[in-house]
Amino acid sequence: MLALHSDALKGPAELKIFNCQFSIFNCLFLLAGLAQAGGAPAVKEATPTAHVLVLGGLSGDPGGAYARAMRDWMSRFAALMLAEKVPASQITVLGETPAPQAKPPVGESTLASVRAAFEKIARDVRPQDQFVLFIVGHGTVTEPVGKLCLPGSDLNANDLAKMLDGLLTRNVIVINCASGGAEVLSKCARPGRVVISATGVQGEGIQTYFAEFFLLGYETRKADRNGDGKITLLEAFNWAAAECVDWYHRQSGFKPTDEEKRAKIRTLNVYGKETCRLFQKFYEGTKMRLNTEDSRPNDPDADPSELAANRAMKGSVRETTELASLEDQGEPTKAALHWVRGEHVFLEGQAGQQGEVAARTFLGHPAQSGK
Repeated sequence: MLALHSDALKGPAELKIFNCQFSIFNCLFLLAGLAQAGGAPAVKEATPTAHVLVLGGLSGDPGGAYARAMRDWMSRFAALMLAEKVPASQITVLGETPAPQAKPPVGESTLASVRAAFEKIARDVRPQDQFVLFIVGHGTVTEPVGKLCLPGSDLNANDLAKMLDGLLTRNVIVINCASGGAEVLSKCARPGRVVISATGVQGEGIQTYFAEFFLLGYETRKADRNGDGKITLLEAFNWAAAECVDWYHRQSGFKPTDEEKRAKIRTLNVYGKETCRLFQKFYEGTKMRLNTEDSRPNDPDADPSELAANRAMKGSVRETTELASLEDQGEPTKAALHWVRGEHVFLEGQAGQQGEVAARTFLGHPAQSGK
């Protein structure tokens, strides 16, 4: 207890000390009273935010059509995340061809760069934050452990799983649009983690185009299945997987000439304006050709009845070489394929079923996710 008697005040120095002591006493008394009344100022929690890694592997030909598509997808995904208000400082882009002037800048996707990116994100990410990994490129399907091909040493699925497990947050989204993705799905699946794979079946190692439809679903807002103005990760997967399958099935075989056989040129009949646009975008400069006589670049895309008729022409319709899958229950052997026995299977996100977590997850919005 401080002495407050008047006989303690013997001079200017003592008065100054007394006033200082009295002020401290008043502050302590006030804080104690606030605490007893439950009125102490609360510490405000930081708003959850998202951290994004866009990773592009080897294309096989940096100047080729697939490399061009990969760069386009990487750029558009980064732009999508910026549009969803993810800070540019929290978006890391690594690709086969560095582009330091890009926004965000693109670094080279070496294994060392990938590890450094994960180390930085691991330091920055908090339990309430979201982490998004978007992958394009080529994966191996013949190695003992699946890999994403990178400049120099490759990234194997076991190492990727360890990097993901090293993050503090459980709100992790992996969108693997690379070929040979089944191994990444099986190694990286965890309860509550959403893993989307363009190729969910072992042995699928062909170039993939799922990324195009995944991005279009957001860019056109057509993936908003229930029309509420927001797109869940499940809605994006359902729309992209269905459109990707239908894009293949809007193409049918065309009998090649002897010259085309020798040159290994493949010509296809392509039906519908959007299907033709994407066909030309993907295959410009390659040996895949659009038959100018019987293709229909000015017609609306084929309706369901025409698609069904196309599929009925066995041996003619172009085979779907990528079977997209989704896993969010931590049971990779039970990952849900979209195209099953010739039918679209739209996941509904029911409790305890694949798609449950994705149905309440929003890219770039951890605060909205989980509700």
